[in-house]
Amino acid sequence: MSTLSSMPDEVLKLMMQHVPLKDRLGSCCLVSRRMHGAATAATQDMQLGYDRQSAFDSALLYLTKYGEHLTKLELAEFHRGLLRPPCEHLQHLALGGRISMQLGMGHGQPGVLHGLTKLTHLELRGNLQDVAGGAVVDNLSSLVHLQHLDLNPAYRWVGGLSDATLRCLQQLTYLQVSCLSSENLLQLGGLTNLRGLCLHVQHVVDFEDIAVGPSSVPGLAFPTCLQKLVLASRVEAGLLSLLPANLQELQVLCGVEGPAEGPGSLLSCIARLQHLTVLRLHPDDTVLPPSGPAYSALTASSNLVYFDVSYFRWPEGAWKYVFPAGRRLPHLKCLIFQARWPAWRDSELTSLVSCCPGLCDVDTLSLLPGQHVSELRKLTALTRLRVNYATVDSASFEECMVGLAVVTQLRSLQVRYVRQVDQSAPVAALLPLTSLTALSALEIEWYPRVEDEYGPLQFTDTKVRT
Repeated sequence: MSTLSSMPDEVLKLMMQHVPLKDRLGSCCLVSRRMHGAATAATQDMQLGYDRQSAFDSALLYLTKYGEHLTKLELAEFHRGLLRPPCEHLQHLALGGRISMQLGMGHGQPGVLHGLTKLTHLELRGNLQDVAGGAVVDNLSSLVHLQHLDLNPAYRWVGGLSDATLRCLQQLTYLQVSCLSSENLLQLGGLTNLRGLCLHVQHVVDFEDIAVGPSSVPGLAFPTCLQKLVLASRVEAGLLSLLPANLQELQVLCGVEGPAEGPGSLLSCIARLQHLTVLRLHPDDTVLPPSGPAYSALTASSNLVYFDVSYFRWPEGAWKYVFPAGRRLPHLKCLIFQARWPAWRDSELTSLVSCCPGLCDVDTLSLLPGQHVSELRKLTALTRLRVNYATVDSASFEECMVGLAVVTQLRSLQVRYVRQVDQSAPVAALLPLTSLTALSALEIEWYPRVEDEYGPLQFTDTKVRT
């Protein structure tokens, strides 16, 4: 204690940051007033999640009294509602789990957001409740310094943000709301600081079963500074034509309506986004051209770093257009295909290797039994690989393992295959993989095919990891 008392306050504070939170705010605070001050000063970031309401109430009471240095608070799981802010100088507040929140003044209580005028980051993922005097979201208009807003309540919430609220939130750089009205959409272009947007409108009455786009929302525009867009609701393909050309990240997670190819199609709109670094396409019912060079639009940006096209219905021979000979994607690190078909041809694998020399992570390549995969050895940065093989017998399975064994730089390998007989792979067939001396993770999944009582062969639900 004599040594601690001689230490400067800043050193004592740094030491307290390495003490577990429970001890820091418990026994350490009881030692002396100086230790109490150092413990609270070191506690600027807290994450609380309690299954027992009493434990949560105790922690919240402590924060109300002693959380003068707290700037970031995340509350994950508790039962009864939160009625007042734990401390008024918070800058980052995240509330979620089984939480019932009263955001504004009502029922004799000030509300969770009352007085939190310094907030710059707000996430609300609980059950938002209306209070007397208007919608809960109207209470956001006082948060003029807010930069990050994420409203995703656990239950259906209809109405959207009020026009007055969005006009007050001019400092927003990221916006994600579980419902946006047509009036909200028309104001997006005026948010001149907005860098990231998650467009989610499927819970709004005036957009039930309607795709969002230029025809459904005339006058729709996006700020020119927008860099990231996540489309989590059905949209028209024409909406992508409104995006700024310098967009860096695009995620399409729902259906896209529009022509299959040509002007105004999804692929033609993506082709103009030459600065994309992240492209993630998981559309559920997108109409795509049956085949042809239109697929080359997906890799039109030479800046791609992350490319995920998991749920496209790929036609045979599509890969030669996605990764054509002569194209270079020098920055591409992660490539994700979750589809089994079509299988890659040898020439397409060669084009992939020459097109993307910096690949580190590939998930998933659909390969044919006995296919020559030594080209993958040229991807010297490749450390993680997942492949699919279909209808593999014991002999060809061993041949597949021999082929993969040449990719000696691998650290993680996953092999998923369907067998013609209901038996596990012989251990001896895996021996060629011992040449992968850098390997630290190996997973083998097999799905046997059995004769169904009605005649045709079907897949069973059996899956074995080795």
